[in-house]
Formats: sequence, structure tokens, C-alpha cells
Amino acid sequence: MLFWKRMRKKWDVKTESGDPIVGLEDNGFHPVVLRLLANRGITEADGMRKFFDLNYDSDVHSPFLFSDMEKAMARMAQAKEKKEKLAIFGDYDADGVTATALMYETLTGLGFTDVIPYIPGRQTEGYGMNEVAIEYLAKEGVSLIITVDCGVTNVAQTDKAKSLGVDVIITDHHYVPKELPQAVAIINPHMENCGYPFADLAGVGVAFKFAEALYRKFDAGRIDQLKWLLDLVVIGTVADCVPLIGENRVLAKYGLVVLSKTRRAGLLEMFKVGRIAIDENNIPDTQKIGFQIAPRINAAGRMDHASMAYDLLIEKDTVRARDMALEIEDKNKGRQKITTEIVREVRALAENSFKERKLIFAANEHWQVGILGLIAGRVAEEFNKPTAVFQKRETEFVGSFRSIDQVNIVKVLEQCSDLLIRFGGHSQAAGAQVAPENMDKFYEKMSAII
Repeated sequence: MLFWKRMRKKWDVKTESGDPIVGLEDNGFHPVVLRLLANRGITEADGMRKFFDLNYDSDVHSPFLFSDMEKAMARMAQAKEKKEKLAIFGDYDADGVTATALMYETLTGLGFTDVIPYIPGRQTEGYGMNEVAIEYLAKEGVSLIITVDCGVTNVAQTDKAKSLGVDVIITDHHYVPKELPQAVAIINPHMENCGYPFADLAGVGVAFKFAEALYRKFDAGRIDQLKWLLDLVVIGTVADCVPLIGENRVLAKYGLVVLSKTRRAGLLEMFKVGRIAIDENNIPDTQKIGFQIAPRINAAGRMDHASMAYDLLIEKDTVRARDMALEIEDKNKGRQKITTEIVREVRALAENSFKERKLIFAANEHWQVGILGLIAGRVAEEFNKPTAVFQKRETEFVGSFRSIDQVNIVKVLEQCSDLLIRFGGHSQAAGAQVAPENMDKFYEKMSAII
């Protein structure tokens, strides 16, 4: 049955536009390869070279091309000189967790002596900065928060931090709203006039550029240490499904090599427990990350708290790492079982109630918020329709959205913003909170737009 469902998809060949990389057929490249490159926007010989013959030293961009990077580094210099207490505010998915670990290891490795990593609870706090967490960090003596994989929509929360004497530097890659937080600096490649030539970095990719700027500012002689962080970069980049073109492709290629040589006790124990064949003689591919590593890291945040996965990534003791890896393995098996059950429920709705509709929309108070995105993703792929899946709470509906190539879901949500408590995300994946009294109107408006 599942095979039949997948086969019923309709495939459209991308419309040809112009000649793909004219004149390179004589160099041994099949016309189909040239067409595939053209479909990725690569129509010149230099672009083709960068796609196939990647070079870390020449094919990554300077972090100081970000227009706000100098301001960010000036504030970091002040923090280092005064030995301020810093907090890294992360996210609970694999992109956010790897970005948090990367930022923590960078800061502590560069002599920032007092650093708190903070990853919110998915069930209790939700995505992005929140005022309760900011109050807690302020009471702990934090004077500077650095966000990773979040923050660009947190206008009120940044204002709250400022009122408590806490500065905020935002590193993010999500949808940029019209109103921006009043942060010290915003490092986001989607920002208008941000100056950075590559827009598709993952959250961990933006954190890596920030880390690169920190090394260039404070310890340029040891900048090669950055390459050992590429195992985290490739995991977060692949897990977040950003396009593997341009700089992402460079970071992924070298990251896969570093992952095969990783020194992280937590990852090594995960490989053993999960029977994942990765070592210097078995360099992984992106499929191994997407289907074996990332789901295990995500399972912690989906089923419990993402700090479990963060602790695994930075753990140095093999015995403790083994216990953590076994616990995460157990969480992942539980996640698989629950996901299968809920997908079956939503599939039944899609086949009946939404058979003639362009949008699949489902809600239930018993569905765990941590796996809503997984459910929406599977259903959207199976039925080739944008899909929204919600957990119904007493005061609000919390939902995850997954889309198809033809529908930019975050742009749809933007047009419905008057009916939402908050929203954010990417063109193909987003999240939102809706008041109960607005759910019917929200569905009708969203469905009409799609």
C-alpha cells in the first residue's frame, strides 16, 4: 500500500530555460548532467568547477561580509575584556543543537570563561527566546545573549532583555520579518543588505561564520581548529534540509571527512549503539546523516529535552557518553513508534476529509508537539499537499507546517499573520501558534490562499 501511495505522485520535469553550460559537452559531461546543473542555477564553467571541485580555502566567504559582523565583534571584545557572563540561546532541533555546541566550544576555546548554553524545552517553552528564560538568565548575571538558529522574530523578547541590562546578538537564518529586534547585531544571510553573498546557510552554518569571525578577531593563528567543528556543521546543515549548493556544499564535503575522523566521544558511542558504520575507512554520505544521525539527535528534543543531545555532543568521557547514547537510542525507538501511529491517523483524515482540498489540516490534544513536524512532513510528501498538524492546548493550538515546492508556506502564514499569535520558519517548513477562536478563520484563509 505504501509503495502505491508513493508511486501516485505526479512528477514534472523542470522547464528548460536557455542552454546549460554551453560548450562543455566536449569535456565528458553528459547532457543530462548539464541540465541538472542548469536546474540548480549553475550555467557557467566556473560555477560547475565549484560544484564538482570544491576548495575550502577559496570557496568559502569571509564572515566579515556580513554588514553587522564588525559590530558583533566589537561587542564580543568588550565582553572578553570585562569577563562578562554570556549565554548561548539555541534551538531544540539538530540544527540548533549542533549550533549551540559549536558556539559553546568556540567561546570557551577562545578564553570566554563564563558561558551558559540555554536550549528551551519544546513542550514547555516553544521555539525562540522567551521572557521567562531571559529573566532567569539576567538573574544568573548574564549580560550578553548570543542566539543561534533563532532570534530574528523575537522583537519583544529582545526589548525585555534590554530592559534588564542584557544585550543580544542574533545569529539566525530564518524568515526575516518586517519589524526587526533592536539587537546589538543581527547576523542573518536573508537580511536585506546584509552583504553576505550566500543566503542558504543553515543555522549552524551562520554560527560557524560567527565562530570564524571570532577566531580571526581573537586568535587568528589557531584558525585551523575551526575545521574540527565541521562535523557539527555538516550534521546541522543536512538535518535542516538547506540546499547543498554553494558554500553549503563546501562545508558538507569537508564536514563529512571530519565526521569520519570525529574525536567526539558522544558521536562515537552513538555510532556503536546505533550500528552506524562511520570511521576513517567509511566516510559517511548525507543520507547517513539524514536518516541515521539527525533523527537520533532530534529524538532527544522531540521526546524529552534537547539538552540530552547537546550533552552527548560535547561529552568527553566515554562511559558517560555510552549511557547518553543508549538513552537517546531508546528515545528514538519510542519516537518511531508514536510517529507511525499518528501518521496513520492523519493519513486517514487526508484520504477522507481533505481528499478534494489543497491543504491538509489536522489537530488533536493527544499529539505530542515534538513530532508534529515529522508527521506533517511525511503526510505532505505522501499526498503532495501542504500539511498543517497541531497539538490542541487549553489556550492555544501549536502547529507545524510542511509544504511542497510550489507553495512558500511562510509567505502564506505572513498573509494570515492577523490571525496568529506568532509564526516563523522557512519556505518549506514553519511553525505557528493560533488562538482557539481563530482556528476556523485561519484554516479558511490559509486554504483560500493556497
